[in-house]
Amino acid sequence: MAGPHPAVAAARTAVRAALAQVPAGPVLVACSGGADSLALAVATAFVAPRSGRPAGAVVVDHAWAPGSADVAGRAAQQCRGLGLDPVEVVPLPAAAPAARAAFRRASSASRSPSGVSSGAPSRR
Repeated sequence: MAGPHPAVAAARTAVRAALAQVPAGPVLVACSGGADSLALAVATAFVAPRSGRPAGAVVVDHAWAPGSADVAGRAAQQCRGLGLDPVEVVPLPAAAPAARAAFRRASSASRSPSGVSSGAPSRR
């Protein structure tokens, strides 16, 4: 029997390694609805329960483009379909450019290289 595609195996390995570095308990995966974040969500949905950890997702609706709420809604639905729970869509008002910039800085500072978070404050 053949194993998963090498890219799938690599994603799962990366998620396993990231989970080993964060405190025990539930994990959240950030998902924008793009191919890369959906792949991370798929890998997390596969690995986390097999590691005895519940996993959920946070989808940020940046409101940067018309239809962004629909994109965020589809991403949330896909995450739920993967078995991630809870799944929350967090809207970020389009009229808040300073908030968007702060979110980008905080997001990049707090994410581990894999994008998986325990929800705990960053140690960086």
